[in-house]
Amino acid sequence: MVRTLIIVCILLLGVISGQAGQQINQAARPLTKQLPAVDRVELQAVRTSGFGFNKVEQTKTLTGQQAKQVAQLWRRLSYAQVGSACHQPIYAIKFFAGEKLLAYASLCYYCQNIDFVTPKLSDTQGFRPKTAGARKLRKILQRSFPGFRAKENEE
Repeated sequence: MVRTLIIVCILLLGVISGQAGQQINQAARPLTKQLPAVDRVELQAVRTSGFGFNKVEQTKTLTGQQAKQVAQLWRRLSYAQVGSACHQPIYAIKFFAGEKLLAYASLCYYCQNIDFVTPKLSDTQGFRPKTAGARKLRKILQRSFPGFRAKENEE
């Protein structure tokens, strides 16, 4: 009986931790899964400095269907709890509706997290970089800034 109870507890713990790994920071939900419609996206190649970044090296602005595609990939990313305490991004993204900045975030594929610059959130948001959507977004970023591939390989 005790053995069965221990096994049930272990299984429940696994289910609970698995669900927790799929949770999204509630403060980040309006900036991720529920990001409003956008008409412009600014992709950035950034220079890492400790935690986060300190300089934007290059930018590329997308409008129309390209902007909508990036926003759709963003909304569909597989978000997870933060797994790493580091954040050394080489990419950042700004989402706009008209002139209004909806969200500005840096992505670290190595640390598997996102830091929101605007609006500033107290915690980073984790994501799963090896999913199809995350890989597709990464390809868009890499193609936008081909000179940064060597730096990215250092991640």
